[in-house]
Amino acid sequence: MSHRPRAVQSIEVVLVDAFTATPFAGNPAAVVPDATGLDEATMRAVAAEMARPATAFLRPAAPGGARPLRWFSPGGAELTLCGHGTVAAAHVLAARGEASGGELVFAAPRHRLAITLEGSGASAMAWFEPDCPRWTPEPTDLAPLLRALGLAAAASIRCARSCPTSGRSAGSRRSAGFAASCSPRARLGRRGP
Repeated sequence: MSHRPRAVQSIEVVLVDAFTATPFAGNPAAVVPDATGLDEATMRAVAAEMARPATAFLRPAAPGGARPLRWFSPGGAELTLCGHGTVAAAHVLAARGEASGGELVFAAPRHRLAITLEGSGASAMAWFEPDCPRWTPEPTDLAPLLRALGLAAAASIRCARSCPTSGRSAGSRRSAGFAASCSPRARLGRRGP
């Protein structure tokens, strides 16, 4: 029985320190600039081998210019969104001159990420804003709900008018603190017979 040697696949991986200009500082990430032909199991194995908080996998741009992008943790979990992995991927493409016009668009499984680059080449600074849901007030008649809770309608009007979080992304510390300060204080009465 003869055994043929198995061909070894070569995968280019670039190590990047995101959010810093200082080597060995910032947030470490690995970037695979061309993940064409890599299946999910191989991407997970590469991420485990790199042992970085995130490994970004890029594929060539799809029609429309967006480059498919996925991120995996060293434990094998696919990440929903990864800021430093995105910045690292943009840095690698900018350093290679693959960011025409100072802009990139990544198509992640759950997000479309528009990247703006300031500067050029390896010294380019990448900026992006994720397309996460945003909280915006919606005009609604809360009176029936407030009556059911035993609260005055004026309480919600005061809160809505003074709320500083309009347009902020959900979950910010400031909005959470403000929401706590607007919590209704209902008096609980004893039900009598």
